[in-house]
Amino acid sequence: MRILCQAAQSVRNERGNHATRKPAKASVNLFEKDGAGYLVVHTEKSKGKGEKFALKANLNRCLAKFVHEGKLTIEFKDPSVNIMISKADPGQLKKLLSAIKTSFEGKTLVGVGVLTSATNKPVKIGKTTKINILSRDDYKTKLSKKSGIPAELEEFRCHGIGMKQIDMRLFKLRHLSVLDMTRNNLTTLNPKLFQLRLKALILSDNKLDERAFSKLKSSPIAESLQKLDLSVNKLHSLPSLCHFLKLSSLIIDKNIITRLPTRLPSTLTSLSARENKICFTEFPRFHKFINLNLSDNPFSMLHKFKVDTSKIPVSRTLAQVAAAKILKHKLQINPRKVPPTLNNLLESIRFCPCGEPLSDRKRMFLSGYDVRKYTSDKDTVAPMANNFVIPQIEFCCSNECFVKFSSTLQFEEDLPEPNSEDGMVVD
Repeated sequence: MRILCQAAQSVRNERGNHATRKPAKASVNLFEKDGAGYLVVHTEKSKGKGEKFALKANLNRCLAKFVHEGKLTIEFKDPSVNIMISKADPGQLKKLLSAIKTSFEGKTLVGVGVLTSATNKPVKIGKTTKINILSRDDYKTKLSKKSGIPAELEEFRCHGIGMKQIDMRLFKLRHLSVLDMTRNNLTTLNPKLFQLRLKALILSDNKLDERAFSKLKSSPIAESLQKLDLSVNKLHSLPSLCHFLKLSSLIIDKNIITRLPTRLPSTLTSLSARENKICFTEFPRFHKFINLNLSDNPFSMLHKFKVDTSKIPVSRTLAQVAAAKILKHKLQINPRKVPPTLNNLLESIRFCPCGEPLSDRKRMFLSGYDVRKYTSDKDTVAPMANNFVIPQIEFCCSNECFVKFSSTLQFEEDLPEPNSEDGMVVD
């Protein structure tokens, strides 16, 4: 058994002072010679057979409080050295700790399944947790069939090499948390991508449209993703994101998006949707942002374009009532166990300015949404030239709310200035 990790070495003197060597990528293993057990540490700078430490009756103590985090400190008597292991697999580290105890007591490790047959320097030293690909040559060198992709990889970045699809080998990685495919030629996405437990997914500057995300809904990635960057693509609309549990940052700049979702993840605090085709918003009034950038959108919605829905007969379905009740009482549901009809209603439901979820859309008016009131960033960019107020469609839950909010939140259109050439007097 070889453990890929980081290892630091601290040399103790008689006064108790320590001279510590910086942590470095390392490979740690055990072997036996003449019935005695030894711990061997190889680093990238090691020569030959690495550094060897006897285990039998040669330990002061092992600090194993953080073994579950992949950390272990082994304090040897001779030489007076501390070996500090970190970033190791917790399961392997527990086996190592048990084997060290056995060898310290003078017992053999044969048959335990932890010994290595050779002490020569291994081909691979330490863990490779990050890979950056910036050219085709990089790709061939770092991801050749011979070297493969390290199972412990946590971050993979591949920029500007014209990739048309994501490497299938990445979908097998259990520890991958960051995937960055900026400036490539992706047009479709393998559904297996959404099975990964990523924290950050960056697909900026590709050729993706909304069809690429048809399998995103209710996928495992919704439980872990914190940052999603889909800027500079060909999106006309956004996939449903309301079931994402940890999403805090969403970047969708420079697409062709005409409207934003009516229901956003409650955890979303940063939204950038610059340079799209958005004409109005439908944000819930209770949703607060830290950063909100909607600049360079047309926001061309006017009162004259509004449809009068007050006289349209409305009959609420049982699914609509159920969706409203679920949101009103803030019930936690698993979208994979809910009927599709109810799921669709939960994703598209609107909220009254008072905060009540709506099961119908009968009372509608055009309001003004002042982005400064709903963001905590003092440097918020004005969406419309120097104007911070944008048009927003509002629906109300009752006549009382309609009367109250339509008078206080009414959108004020910028009327054209009178022109004296048209026979009007300009003061």
